[in-house]
Amino acid sequence: MTDQPKPFDEKIVFENIRPVVARELRAEGLSSEQQNTLMQEVGEALLERVTTALLKQIPLGVLLEFTEKQEDSAEAVPADVEEVLKMISQHVPNAEEIIQNEVKAGLQAYHSYLDAQGK
Repeated sequence: MTDQPKPFDEKIVFENIRPVVARELRAEGLSSEQQNTLMQEVGEALLERVTTALLKQIPLGVLLEFTEKQEDSAEAVPADVEEVLKMISQHVPNAEEIIQNEVKAGLQAYHSYLDAQGK
């Protein structure tokens, strides 16, 4: 019996991260709309940070093959999200841990930025 990689469920991961982000941003008392605005502002930087960390864990040959497949596609479409998640599941067994660590580090950087701005 071979060990199958644990499927990466981005919905579960990100549903669990949102309350942490709201708490860390001290946004728990804000309205849902205000929280959404704040999450959008910080979320883009966090997403970029998480994506970079996850992609660094995937072997270069796998990334090159995936990129070539996308470039050879007849249609100019964004990468298939399911294929990307499958690649993460297969090559990044600790994806959830990486995501949590990167979110935490990103939030710490955000707090440092606010402190430097005197906010």
